[in-house]
Amino acid sequence: MILIITDSIPTPSFKRSGIFGYDDFKFFAENEYDVKMIILFRITYERRFLFDLKNQVNLIRNQIKEIKGLIAKNPNIEFIHYFSLIKPFVFKEDLFLFKKSKFNNQPFDLIIVHSMLHTGLNISWIRKQFPVSKIVLKEHSNWLLYPELVKYFAMKYINKFDKILANSESSKQSFQKIFTDYKNHIKNPLPIIEIDYPKFSINTKKIIKTKSDCLQILTVANLLKEKGFEESFNILKVLEEAKVEWFWTIIGKGIFFNKIIQLASDFNLLQKILILPEIQKPYIFDYMKKSDIYLQLSYTETFGIAPIEAFSYYNKLIVSEHIISIKELGLATNKNILIIKDINNILSQKEYIINFIYEKEFEDDFDKILTELNTKINKVNIFKYILNF
Repeated sequence: MILIITDSIPTPSFKRSGIFGYDDFKFFAENEYDVKMIILFRITYERRFLFDLKNQVNLIRNQIKEIKGLIAKNPNIEFIHYFSLIKPFVFKEDLFLFKKSKFNNQPFDLIIVHSMLHTGLNISWIRKQFPVSKIVLKEHSNWLLYPELVKYFAMKYINKFDKILANSESSKQSFQKIFTDYKNHIKNPLPIIEIDYPKFSINTKKIIKTKSDCLQILTVANLLKEKGFEESFNILKVLEEAKVEWFWTIIGKGIFFNKIIQLASDFNLLQKILILPEIQKPYIFDYMKKSDIYLQLSYTETFGIAPIEAFSYYNKLIVSEHIISIKELGLATNKNILIIKDINNILSQKEYIINFIYEKEFEDDFDKILTELNTKINKVNIFKYILNF
């Protein structure tokens, strides 16, 4: 019997590591495994947004409603929501609410924990409740990005996992560095580490796009500063100076919405930018089919699925070097991808940007390249790693 523990499942307004947890649940269920899932939803209100408390309350209500709607009438999924002002709550063991679970103390052979270090799921409580189970951590972030948490988590929790599945080579390397840096603090035995890329399917069919005098640019991301929206406006400046006609569609929601609108207004570009609230798959692919350039200058990414999806729909990519998926999937030298090495000095790279935009379109055998790429993304049989220790 298998138990999956996660902090969310995908809904229109709420996405985190639970997206992949829910995918695992569906896979096991479809293949007739006896599988259960617990969704832990922490309700908290951030101080910096207390002035906007009404909107926070409404957002949380919608998230709870959406999750309950998706799991309605499925006795194998349990939703536990609770209130906490602690962030991160990995430091507060008594907040972990397995004692309320209807699956508590059942004889699970395997427990899969989907988590990110900075949101934290408390492995100590999991071990206490299910002492004989094998426990796998599927980690969706690079721990080295959270130095204030790493030592504590490494000392207290890391050796309680039987196996860690990292979502990229860089994530795996971060664990190996932690094992070295804190070897005097971590009790043996150390968990086994394997790589498990996020599983997603890309387009593999040939697409012929209608030529237009207006360059269609697309970004799909949460509206956050870390996604590089301010820096992206420098790309737009380059296009403006080169007299390139363009239109930028942004799909996403977030606290940086007003800042993006302000920047667009300051540069007199409001008529050339459209921001749409989050659009779910497969409808989002319709926008990728119509766009020419996918733009994303993130400061950091745990992997980067949307750029690869857009690439498969014959979008040239203009991205920062922090989109890990580009390097992991062997695309860093692809001529249809422009990696901006220094996102703080874009104007000095304007010649490369303009030349890239006007270069020859995708090669005739690009559909074969996509088929190979799709195989690479999904080639690792992660369930073999999980089930066979």
